[in-house]
Amino acid sequence: MSSNEDILNYINKYFNNNNIETDDVLNGEIDKIFKELTKYKCSIPYEITTNVIINGVELDDINIINLVYLIPNLFRKCYSNDTVSVPSICPKFTFNTSITFYYPLLIDKDLIKSFLYFNCPSNIYNYTFNDGIKNVIKEKQEIIYKKKNTTSSSYTAEYEIFKIIYDKNSLINQLILFNKYINKSNYSVSNNKLISNFKILWDYTSSCITYTNSIDDSYIIGNNNKTDDVSEVTAKNLFDIKSIINNSGNNTKFFITIYNILSYAEEVYEDILTEIGYFMTSKEYCKKSYMNYNNIPELTSIYNNFYKNQVYSNSKDLSYNLSNNIIPQVLIYI
Repeated sequence: MSSNEDILNYINKYFNNNNIETDDVLNGEIDKIFKELTKYKCSIPYEITTNVIINGVELDDINIINLVYLIPNLFRKCYSNDTVSVPSICPKFTFNTSITFYYPLLIDKDLIKSFLYFNCPSNIYNYTFNDGIKNVIKEKQEIIYKKKNTTSSSYTAEYEIFKIIYDKNSLINQLILFNKYINKSNYSVSNNKLISNFKILWDYTSSCITYTNSIDDSYIIGNNNKTDDVSEVTAKNLFDIKSIINNSGNNTKFFITIYNILSYAEEVYEDILTEIGYFMTSKEYCKKSYMNYNNIPELTSIYNNFYKNQVYSNSKDLSYNLSNNIIPQVLIYI
């Protein structure tokens, strides 16, 4: 949907008298939903018309939410704004008795790749983005120094140098590992083998829930406590969906999914290996636009907004709020 009229029609369909018993308070909350969606324009409301059956499913039956909820919040436009709002940030939003869905719009592809190239952390707890940039520059300078001051004919593989330059908790490393896990799961499930779950380290938002009639009481659910794992069965389902999309010839749909993000990470990884290879063989590498240091001020601005918004999202976590909103009662026996 591309216009305010489309959004209004969507809200009228899902937040009307057929779904909830509206009163003045609820009407006010519905108006707030509409204003938030039109103000930030960082997500697109969409409808689900079929039930989801992942194995053997036709492409048109695939539920978008299964393909977007794992996208890192850093890459979502909603998290690059000055503030975040519900339901814009929620791939799935439960309000009273209504469930609606919102596809997250993303920042520019080159900005995503630039974040990965400059060693962006996978979440707000590992290290700061500025530290990530400094570490990349430091490690590259040390490698340059060692290369200039060695007479050895020994050669270090590009992927080994990559592991020296990029932190193991960097977003690019985690995305590369997750892509490998998805591919590995296909083999393990097909051959009745077991592999450990994959722990998702990057920050993402999967859904929001409002148990009251106030939108401000919404809980924002994601992997805020870093306890969410992806099992090999789930990864195998992701592998199957990707195969369906690739084989259908319709992989140019309007939405960008976790597969696109994983593809970007693979592209950046291969570019980095090529860059390292050129350097190690004393050849000149022509850097791509997303590798330009002039991108750093814009990246820093986006990251600072993301950091602030992610802290807020974490504070609205369901488990955290439930445990802190319990009101003790004293029972008096007479």
